[in-house]
Amino acid sequence: MTVAASSLPRRPESAAFRRRRIEASGTQLEVYEWGPADGPAILLAHGIQDFALTLAPVAEAFAADHRVIAYDLRGHGESAHPGIYTMAHHIADLHAVFLDCEVERPFVIGHSLGGQVVAQWAGIFAELPRAIVLIEGLGPPYALNRFPEDVKQKRARTGIEALTHPRQHRLVASKEHAWDLLKRVHPRLDPERAREFVDLGTRPLPGGGLEWKWDPQVVTTWMSNVPEASEERWSWVTCPTLILTAALANEFWTSRRGVDDQHATPEPEEIARRVALFRRGRHEEIEGAGHMVHYDAPDRLVESIRGFMERLPRA
Repeated sequence: MTVAASSLPRRPESAAFRRRRIEASGTQLEVYEWGPADGPAILLAHGIQDFALTLAPVAEAFAADHRVIAYDLRGHGESAHPGIYTMAHHIADLHAVFLDCEVERPFVIGHSLGGQVVAQWAGIFAELPRAIVLIEGLGPPYALNRFPEDVKQKRARTGIEALTHPRQHRLVASKEHAWDLLKRVHPRLDPERAREFVDLGTRPLPGGGLEWKWDPQVVTTWMSNVPEASEERWSWVTCPTLILTAALANEFWTSRRGVDDQHATPEPEEIARRVALFRRGRHEEIEGAGHMVHYDAPDRLVESIRGFMERLPRA
């Protein structure tokens, strides 16, 4: 199915994409494609409480000569919301997309949770990707072992309580309300793109108001992600790896994750330690951007990715 740009709010003609639904790991995923079907493949995986089409500027930047494939993670966007969100399921979903698209040696990009998924998939299936890009995908910029035991216990308890008592969406009264929320939380996001995200990322409720197109339970993913196991899998990655961090990422960890300024302070030594776990890792920092790099600085993000791709040896 091809969706014309005119059917979407304020998108340029180049935004035309194809979409379809696939079976994956016991659920259904919505898959979007840009560019020529026979072009070299790029796979995109978005972050938690986000959706695939927010990465459209990245997809469009490469769609002239690449087959760009993005998908809504389970529990997000137009994909099914099965209520099961373990890291293993997310990795299996990415593998299902890879298999369904029948691509060879794709270039794979992931943001935040999507970066975690891509990094672990690329370690488990090391022979499959040509290269990967992890955008704010290595977790918080501070060492987890810095937290006192009581803080770690409290965070673990909060996660278990989320499973015991399923979370509910906060009511969003209207599209204007949702737009105001996005502008407040993401002050560097272009206002017109914020309107597009509201139109694409919310659905009306029968009793009035809106809800975001993600299951509140997706946050339980982190209960199944063990940092030590993740890092072991990073060490299995053999392809070239670009690791992008945001200069203003600490804003996200303090405001969205309840971490105080002291513990959210970026630690260059910790970032360097994680980068070194990848056999062919390269690190760049995106100035003037927070955790949601594709919201804050899409042009600079594309520039970094393009430069990395151009430096790769020919396949």
